[in-house]
Amino acid sequence: MNLIEQAEKDLSFTMEDKNSGFGFSVVLISPDLIRYGDNQDLIANKTDIGFFIEPGTDVGERGRQIEVCLRISTLLNLGAGIPDRTGWTIEIENINGDKWVLEIIEAPVDRQIGLVKCFCGVVDVSEN
Repeated sequence: MNLIEQAEKDLSFTMEDKNSGFGFSVVLISPDLIRYGDNQDLIANKTDIGFFIEPGTDVGERGRQIEVCLRISTLLNLGAGIPDRTGWTIEIENINGDKWVLEIIEAPVDRQIGLVKCFCGVVDVSEN
């Protein structure tokens, strides 16, 4: 096994371990409204940034940028394929129990390491 194959295999515990790692359950919804992950079998990694620097101006700007990283091999095993930005959404639940619906704005794929990084915008929030 070469280093690239080992790195993809390592994603199972660096990205998809929700018990002792950084993983959390998500539901991926296709443009055809097919749901993947309702059985807690789709685990992702997420970042949620509420303040960032505007490129070129270095001015701080409030906003929300949420990134959800998904392992390609898991998506293919679920039959989901690789999402793109046309009509795909992601449902997440934060640690407070709030449910968020996110729209995928951009989804660059890193086939070398085996993941897709979804840049998302918030569509709906149901507070607990």
